[in-house]
Amino acid sequence: MPETAWEVFVRRHPVGQAFYEPGEPATYRIDEAFPGAGMNYPSLFSPLQVGPYMLDHRVAMAPLTRMRAEKPSLAPRPLNVEYYAQRATPGGLIIAEASPVMATGFGSPGVPGIYSEQQIAGWREVVDAVHAKGGVIFLQLWHVGRVSHSSFQPGGVLPVAIGGADLGRLQNRNRRRQGRPL
Repeated sequence: MPETAWEVFVRRHPVGQAFYEPGEPATYRIDEAFPGAGMNYPSLFSPLQVGPYMLDHRVAMAPLTRMRAEKPSLAPRPLNVEYYAQRATPGGLIIAEASPVMATGFGSPGVPGIYSEQQIAGWREVVDAVHAKGGVIFLQLWHVGRVSHSSFQPGGVLPVAIGGADLGRLQNRNRRRQGRPL
């Protein structure tokens, strides 16, 4: 019986051994283990050009909703600055949490926005701290649309959004796909 991909991986990379040694090329030919594949896979630690930004490696921090904004302004505060600065690496990429682009775009409490002067100033401090560590940071722009709740809306009004698909129908379809009861 032929080896599985996992068995080939474990045989080629025993536990505790680095994926590559200093001086070895940063890419590995997959067709050495899987003839006919004919593709190169870059090392996680090889450089990557993303638009105008050159990253030193391919390990990025994914966006995580932290809900640590200052109330009531919903601006990033020193805790946000410290959080992102602690995670910045030279030449590394951080994709910051989703930030509402307008007051009617919120769907979670305590999420820092990016539409007021105070919020922009707070994000400027975060960006400066990440840049001081040599990192690159992108901000995920967000408007949750009609998935929001009136409790997050100015004046308690219903959420603003474009028309479209029936959310209840979509939720039921997704539940069916996942084998969950309706």
